[in-house]
Amino acid sequence: MGWRNRPRRVTNVIDHALPGKVAHKMPPPGLASAWRELVGPLLAPRVKVVCLDDDGSLVVAVNGSAFRQELALAAPRLKAALERQGFQVSGLRFIAARTQAPPQAPPDPPEPLSEADEATIKQMVEGVRDPEVRKALEKAMAAQFQNKPSSS
Repeated sequence: MGWRNRPRRVTNVIDHALPGKVAHKMPPPGLASAWRELVGPLLAPRVKVVCLDDDGSLVVAVNGSAFRQELALAAPRLKAALERQGFQVSGLRFIAARTQAPPQAPPDPPEPLSEADEATIKQMVEGVRDPEVRKALEKAMAAQFQNKPSSS
């Protein structure tokens, strides 16, 4: 097996593929996932590891000034936790940036069932003896009727 076919570390490939200054700014492998785990499920969608500054500070994009302030107050604890996991960072720097897509508008409510559809559903479940099962079936069928394509 020649030297080109041997397995290589991703960091070595990146170091050779990217210009020196850019490769140097890449966070070490595992840092982004460690960061998400460290900040927890509430903050993880609102923060994103960006890069390492020239001085070794971890730059983190934060969506929202309140979250930025909360993270700034917790920075010494967060830095210490990262160091305990083996990630050497000289500090943390938080920048304002959108880290997630804006929320989507809720879908329009379904159209009410026609009297004919309601009658059809009642007829289809009338043989079901258990009232809870009958009600569940009526609800499922109503949703199906409301989602059927219009015939226009």
